[in-house]
Amino acid sequence: MNAQQLFALSNKAAASITEEEYTTAINALTAINDTLEIHGVTFDCGRKQINYTVTLNSESYSNTEGFGGLIRRVLAGKTPNQERAEKNAVIAHSEQIQKQAKADAKAEKASKPVAFDASNFAAWKAEADMPEQHADGGWYDLETGLSYNPKWDYRNDKPMRGFASEFKTEKAKISEKGQKARNEVKVLGAKALVGGTVKQKQWAEQIRKSKLDQAGSSLPALLASNAAKKTEFWIDVRFLYVDKIVRVAEVLDNKEELSYRHIRKTVVCTKAYQVIQMLNLDEKK
Repeated sequence: MNAQQLFALSNKAAASITEEEYTTAINALTAINDTLEIHGVTFDCGRKQINYTVTLNSESYSNTEGFGGLIRRVLAGKTPNQERAEKNAVIAHSEQIQKQAKADAKAEKASKPVAFDASNFAAWKAEADMPEQHADGGWYDLETGLSYNPKWDYRNDKPMRGFASEFKTEKAKISEKGQKARNEVKVLGAKALVGGTVKQKQWAEQIRKSKLDQAGSSLPALLASNAAKKTEFWIDVRFLYVDKIVRVAEVLDNKEELSYRHIRKTVVCTKAYQVIQMLNLDEKK
């Protein structure tokens, strides 16, 4: 019985294997690997299980398995440990391929231009102090030097759908000056500002550091304010004296109702610059 016949026998239904075929197969397997020793046969749920000892690739072990499994193992010349290692290698290779495919898809997505969103651009332009289009086609706020980023949702102050991962890594990319300002206010108990692009964060961190240095007795109130934990807050209040910054923070934190051009408005998600206008605090000093 040759290897091809043995392999065919290994796929045959156990109940249909004759004793003659069984004996012939065992002799053939012993000829292939003369270390194979059969120690007995047990029956598990009516199926014949072979108890044996065999040496494969210098590794000797005892095992119990079905007749077909024994044939395939001797023909393959692989121990259970080697099979597990090969299986794990295949799984690892597959995972690496999937990981690379995701990275390639991400890179391809990042390289594609984001579709122009007129509503989002209008929201950015409304917030910009001096919006102007440069020769390269991009829009910039001349006051801040920050450009319009189509991957950022300026209407809701968060990344556009599908681009959140790009902004998660930006914390580490903040400039040295911005990081220095952040570290200095961290000593006071303040955490990194939330929201905004990298450039906005590093600018806001420096503004916050400057204002907190002037805060005096108002420092605890600003450190405790939820509104003052946002990047946009410090950019919006950059021209105000500290006492008025505290007032803006109070309005936002307490969601006060304000009168603006004869319209009653409850502050819920209102931006700081709107509160500044409502309270007539927009002195640029």
